Amino acid sequence: MEFKDIIKYHIGFVPDTFIDSPPDKIMFLHIDLNSSQPTLAALEFFLPRLVNDGIILLDDYGFFDYAETKKLVDLFFRDKPGVLQKLPTGQAIYYHRIKI
Repeated sequence: MEFKDIIKYHIGFVPDTFIDSPPDKIMFLHIDLNSSQPTLAALEFFLPRLVNDGIILLDDYGFFDYAETKKLVDLFFRDKPGVLQKLPTGQAIYYHRIKI
């Protein structure tokens, strides 16, 4: 397996499963949790670790069944640096841009 030495599996609830060994820096994060509160908890935990120009892809954003997730994501990012963009796929992507 080409990536076996760099892939780490964390089994459990997000973000609790990362408490003991959180990543230092994240360039790309894909959140697909199908639930609003765990999505918000993941954003709160991982955003401080997202590097400048990093990306977060949110899977459950623009679908009717996930209206609460969209609401919480919009509130979360309203005062964050960067851009949250809706995608025609029902997803959203956040481009993290810190002024330097």
